[in-house]
Amino acid sequence: MIDPLRRANSTAHDELADHFDAATAAVRNHAGRRESIQKTDAFLIDACRHLSAVCEVILPVAQTELPDGESVVDRYVDQARRTEHAIVQTKRRLYGESHTADLPWSQVWTDLGTEFRHLIVLEDDLVADLSDRLDAETRSSLASRIGPVEEASPTRPHPNSPHTGRLAHASRVLLARTDRFWDAAEGRIVSHPVHDKLAS
Repeated sequence: MIDPLRRANSTAHDELADHFDAATAAVRNHAGRRESIQKTDAFLIDACRHLSAVCEVILPVAQTELPDGESVVDRYVDQARRTEHAIVQTKRRLYGESHTADLPWSQVWTDLGTEFRHLIVLEDDLVADLSDRLDAETRSSLASRIGPVEEASPTRPHPNSPHTGRLAHASRVLLARTDRFWDAAEGRIVSHPVHDKLAS
């Protein structure tokens, strides 16, 4: 039987990689501005939601179940913050904020890809270590929680917010509400999270 936690992790990463590739192709092929923004934004939104869900669902278990849980979680949060800073820069450049106008788009996109790939490697290792230690019921429970948590997660990067600890959940709830308000105001298209496909 396929491990549901590993499968959920792998499926999410495949979906995110597809969105990243679609955005890269749109920019490289000089697609219209609207198409480039939509495809790039789709990746940024999904990456933010997925990262937030991992912090909410996976990290607390890793912290208690892995022998080096504290250091593993610290490494992940550090990389998550770096990835979110890269997303902030990308979103600013995408929407033409004046202080990013001189930044070459190719460099901004390369930096984002580098940080995102580092995050994915850490996630793969983290999930593999957890899967080796957790029983089948716990693995299945974790996998089933990811989608609903992604659905309710922030759609924008918040690198300075708490990622773990007692305040993290409340912070994510508040930030998600704020993000939904601004998404509606800006007309951003927010699709269903990548893990929804696992439920079918």
